Amino acid sequence: MLHTKYLLKENWNPQFLSDCNEDEFNLFLNEINKDKKKLSLRKNMAFHECYEAILEINCPVFVTGGSLLGIIRDNELIEWDDDIDMDMMQEDFSNWKIKLKETFIEKGFVVRLKDSEYYPKMRIFAHGIKVSIDALFLKNDKRVRPAYNYLDIFFRNSELYSYKGLDLLVPGPPKEFLKYVYGKNWKIPIKSNNDVEYMSSKVLNRSFVRFFLKKTYFQFKNFFFNRPE
Repeated sequence: MLHTKYLLKENWNPQFLSDCNEDEFNLFLNEINKDKKKLSLRKNMAFHECYEAILEINCPVFVTGGSLLGIIRDNELIEWDDDIDMDMMQEDFSNWKIKLKETFIEKGFVVRLKDSEYYPKMRIFAHGIKVSIDALFLKNDKRVRPAYNYLDIFFRNSELYSYKGLDLLVPGPPKEFLKYVYGKNWKIPIKSNNDVEYMSSKVLNRSFVRFFLKKTYFQFKNFFFNRPE
């Protein structure tokens, strides 16, 4: 739902904010980004309400990224992760995008749909939390986005994973998927916003040299600036 505390203007409602221009929407975005209270509670509410809406219409949306990592590893969404990660196959996204948007707006969520030819995506805002649904294109044996890629076979081997009363659609086997994405130490939490520190070079769309240099930079930075005094 859309909390009234975020509605600074009389004409702000889910439908208007879903379709308004970028300048108007950014005013709303600034308001929700200021809200740091009860983040974990709001994030869990957003996840459950959004996925319940997805299940109601039987739409094939995968839980992926840090959201899946927390659910499988900790049976909880990651505490410091401030958004929710989901993906769809591009061919499914094309067929479902309008129905999805309408469904979320009916539930009281704000929906921003970027319906571009290349790499379309949807952003849902529920309880002040961003829920991302990205369209993954098939390229050879990979499912790709501009920044990362996954092996398609994980999605062809999809599974249902029971989580707090929800049957989540996940890449399968989920633990093998997480090992592929985050490396052999995926069970060890890494509190960082820099993807090279916690994601495998296999999934990041960067050259090995760029990946190595960026990872070395952050290791150097953490060593010299985060040491106990």
